[in-house]
Amino acid sequence: MATYQQLKQNPASRVLFNNRITTMEHLQSTLEDNVALFALDTEHVSVESQRNRILHQVGLAYLPTMAPHTPFPDQPRLDDFYHRNQLQSLTININLSHQIREDLTRFRGGVPNRSPSRFGREREADLDDLESVIVGFIQSCNPSTKSLLVGFEMPAEWNYLSRNFPRIIPCFSSWIDLRDIAKDIAPFGEIPGRVSVLRIFGYHWRDIKGSNRYGSADNAGDDAVSMLAMTNALLYPENQEKLRFRQKCSHIAHKYAKKHGPFVFNKTNIAFGATIQSKGLLPNTINSSMKLARCFFDFMPISTGLKSAEVAFIAFDDQDHLNKFIQANDGRLLPTGETLLVAPIERRVVAEGTAEREAKRRLREAKKVERSESEFTGVANLFLECNNT
Repeated sequence: MATYQQLKQNPASRVLFNNRITTMEHLQSTLEDNVALFALDTEHVSVESQRNRILHQVGLAYLPTMAPHTPFPDQPRLDDFYHRNQLQSLTININLSHQIREDLTRFRGGVPNRSPSRFGREREADLDDLESVIVGFIQSCNPSTKSLLVGFEMPAEWNYLSRNFPRIIPCFSSWIDLRDIAKDIAPFGEIPGRVSVLRIFGYHWRDIKGSNRYGSADNAGDDAVSMLAMTNALLYPENQEKLRFRQKCSHIAHKYAKKHGPFVFNKTNIAFGATIQSKGLLPNTINSSMKLARCFFDFMPISTGLKSAEVAFIAFDDQDHLNKFIQANDGRLLPTGETLLVAPIERRVVAEGTAEREAKRRLREAKKVERSESEFTGVANLFLECNNT
């Protein structure tokens, strides 16, 4: 796989690669020139390992120009975005050889069954003809201005772009990885994946993923359409604020979480905290750390998490914020009918835990000193015996 450093230096790719747009300000100034947008997505399948990946599908979507701002819909839909902005899209299924199909059956149980495209055209092509098909689609769109290449997490796309269809590289004047734009908007934490970002902006996950009635694997053409929808959504200040809010909630929700693991109740780290319960399982609106952070964000918590499926916890910087939270939420009736039971986490538990750890530490130190003195005495006695001899 070509590295970004190699792409910067490769004569075939360096001009485009070095015209990378990484900030919202740069993106907005580029769009003011009425550039056309082409989104590119690829889907591959690994055979016996991730190192042996086969290109399986290529998706492209074309937007003539980003329309002037209209109010962002409360419940946006990809189909509405596609037709309102006169998009065109193409999904290209790569014909796999009999040998590759046999290998996929042996190592994976078969070829992934991808969802049919909901937008534009879909066709098949041999790998040798793929470049010509893509070039033909771009030319058929007949962009009258400069073109911007759009993607999300693009290392794989750049690899196939440089290796399998390099003739389209000169078609673009600049490119963006939408993750860069999202990071510029919300720079103080991780950026979620494409589906999660679109859901933050109001798109329903079923609308993004499509029906799995005829296939469960992603469709590259549909994903390319969703990337253009994300480009549009990122331009709205209210969506930018939603992205920053989500990042703040994520920081709160992961404060006491194990890396790559479940949220953990750790009362020894909580000086000013409370438990949250209801009768039975926690209500669906607060049954995860992230939901807790969103629900109680205005009370300024520093962490949230789950002790169990029935008990949640929340922590604050000081007693005053904790008291306000308990006063406002203990006995609170949720719209879904459940009543919250909120109780402070006793600080003496924290103190006892700290005292217990300190006692164990002192005991270890005492034993260490005792062993050292014993060893020293033994060596000294041996030295005296040697001298007496």
